[in-house]
Amino acid sequence: MTLGRGALRKLGAELRAAREGAGLSGRALAAKLGNWSQAKVSRIENGVVSSTVEDIEAMLGALDVQGDRRERILALADEAGEATVSWRVLHKGGMARWQYELDQLLRQAARVRHFQPMLVPGLMQTAEYARRVLEVTNWTGQKDIDAAVVARLARQQILFEPGCPEYHYLLGEIGLRWRPSDSVALQRAQLDRVITVSTLPPVSVQVLPADTPAAALGLHGFRIYDFTDDTEPTVVFVETIGGEITVSEPANVATYIATWDQLTKAALSPDDSREYIRQMSQTLVDP
Repeated sequence: MTLGRGALRKLGAELRAAREGAGLSGRALAAKLGNWSQAKVSRIENGVVSSTVEDIEAMLGALDVQGDRRERILALADEAGEATVSWRVLHKGGMARWQYELDQLLRQAARVRHFQPMLVPGLMQTAEYARRVLEVTNWTGQKDIDAAVVARLARQQILFEPGCPEYHYLLGEIGLRWRPSDSVALQRAQLDRVITVSTLPPVSVQVLPADTPAAALGLHGFRIYDFTDDTEPTVVFVETIGGEITVSEPANVATYIATWDQLTKAALSPDDSREYIRQMSQTLVDP
């Protein structure tokens, strides 16, 4: 069972209090849990990544949490099982803070596989494109769009840093052709940015043409994260109109990985994808 990110913050606070009450450091608790790292304990306590109920049970056992307190914490874990966390909760504190949380999550990853059929993903966006996207998707009426644009552009720096996770993009043709405004110049600049980012060492970009039969599998976008800590399970994040779903139950994760494999097999190669985007940019015309 997977734990939603909003509830993970509350759960993490409960677990941190239990650890501190037991007089253990994060490192000492990790040692009691055997093959855990101190970083994994920290990420669970801070609600940075999804975890499993089995992990929570192991922590409670190591901390000797019993009785009503144990049942309350497990009930919280169970209640948060693979549910959508609303944008109202995720954007609490502003859209700029949400960008910071996404950056922290990415910095824990070894590999990210990102399928986006409807628009250009954040780490590839130009400033003006990012502004238009954030305006269109501001379902909760946040007032910090300017700060969120700055934060999103700052996140892009990770693609140029040593130790950047391997980042594999699969972009739908419809998303590449989507215009957030009537400006051909804005769209052309955005497509050129995608081409530039695709040449970076940690980045691979493939395009899924709209007329490819397998495109019917791409019902929505998703991101698959593999972490540097190999004791942490692979996790999938799915953005919906209402919020974000966190998926880490192995059978469900396997479905997303199988879908990813089918989609990437049907997509253009990275070299052919760059040429496809280049031709798309050159043939843009005013509406």
